[in-house]
Amino acid sequence: MSMPTLSPQWLAGLMGLTLGMGIVPIGTGQAATVLTPTAEGWSQSLELASRVRLRLGSRPVRYRLGAFRRGASCLQDGAELVPLIPSVTEAEAEAGALPPDLSVPVDATTLSHPAFFVYVPPLSAPTMAQFTLQTDPADLSAVEELVSVRFPISADGGVVGIYLPEAIAGLAVDSQYYWQVAVECDAEKLTENPVVSGWLQRVAATELPPVPASVEATVAFYAEAGLWQNALTVLANARYDYPADRALRETWSDLLNAAGLEAIATAPLADPIQLVVQDRDTVVPAGDTEGAADPTGASE
Repeated sequence: MSMPTLSPQWLAGLMGLTLGMGIVPIGTGQAATVLTPTAEGWSQSLELASRVRLRLGSRPVRYRLGAFRRGASCLQDGAELVPLIPSVTEAEAEAGALPPDLSVPVDATTLSHPAFFVYVPPLSAPTMAQFTLQTDPADLSAVEELVSVRFPISADGGVVGIYLPEAIAGLAVDSQYYWQVAVECDAEKLTENPVVSGWLQRVAATELPPVPASVEATVAFYAEAGLWQNALTVLANARYDYPADRALRETWSDLLNAAGLEAIATAPLADPIQLVVQDRDTVVPAGDTEGAADPTGASE
């Protein structure tokens, strides 16, 4: 079983993540310094990862604003977008006085600049998607759109990670935020395009995982603490850096299974969408200097 090599930059990023100040950088590309934990410590971390326990407690729920749409023109029959969030339980929906199929849980994170993950099934052709993040729309007169960006997605599909740029203001502690991803199957009939959404609330960190620590042990710590977004982000970052590592793939599968996402637990990771700030206030995908290039050619 292979063990990922962790560089000082990666560990520094992990410390920043645990303090809620940002996300771990993706793929530093620099030479790594080998850290060799004891065999006992490594085996303990793997044992912990093999039985990931996700303790979410009783989360608040909000009304589902987006809509799952099957049968969209670019999706195969029965395929659908899936947000990587643990499904709302019947008890949570009942406590929120909402039907389970119209409820979305509000997941907690300590991250100021979290990442958002969506499974996109194989598509009939490359197309565009749109990610939107806004403040709590409960008060429509005070809604602020923080990010609205289009980005290309390939026909291969997979789990897409969307990373906020650290150059924008971070999420405020104790505030709730609404996010949404839409795939543009039909640019002329936007209401028929598949959409998924979720809610997120930033909370203050009350306890930090041990650093340095293995990725698996850190994921297990956050899962046990009910910080789903933290656990998923740490693990996704490691998988982007070490895509061939079997232990990380197994821990990923364990984590998604614990969240009730068995159907996509073995889905491949698509290339991450790292957003950056351009011209002071415009957010675009990294490497895109003129706005997201439409792979369909529709924007030309």
